[in-house]
Amino acid sequence: SYDNMQLEGTTINEQGGFALNFKVPVSKAGPHSILVSDGINSRTAVFTVESTPPVAPTPMLPADTTRLTKDIHFEWSIVTDPSGVSYTLEIADDPGFTNVIMSQANIIANFIDITEESKMLPGRDRPYYWRVKAVDRASNESAWSSVSSFYKGHTIFTVINNMPEW
Repeated sequence: SYDNMQLEGTTINEQGGFALNFKVPVSKAGPHSILVSDGINSRTAVFTVESTPPVAPTPMLPADTTRLTKDIHFEWSIVTDPSGVSYTLEIADDPGFTNVIMSQANIIANFIDITEESKMLPGRDRPYYWRVKAVDRASNESAWSSVSSFYKGHTIFTVINNMPEW
């Protein structure tokens, strides 16, 4: 077992030896107990999960202060970690993130799209602010990225620029 979580068993050879390879489950950093038992004999060992956080991603798209009129494609730099990473994206009304209006965790890719049909981010004159962080499989979190802003919705200029030339 790993921290009292049962793992699949294995076969013991004539000398009483065995081998079992298993993928360590997503775990907090620090020591974890591994228990091996044949029902009569038991042995424990300590397995330590590393505690080094990944580096913070860098926001790429939308570029800072961009005005978007339809779907929004968020993209940031790829962060690597031997255990693997996921990302958390936050969007707020203010650059201090005191009023987070959207938070999405466990994003596997280094991008996410928010469609116009979702109506999650209506158009407005004030900017939205976004940031992202990386989280490794040991639950170590990077610092938040730098904050980037964008505007959503049409202005008189975007309407004129999208008009046909006739």
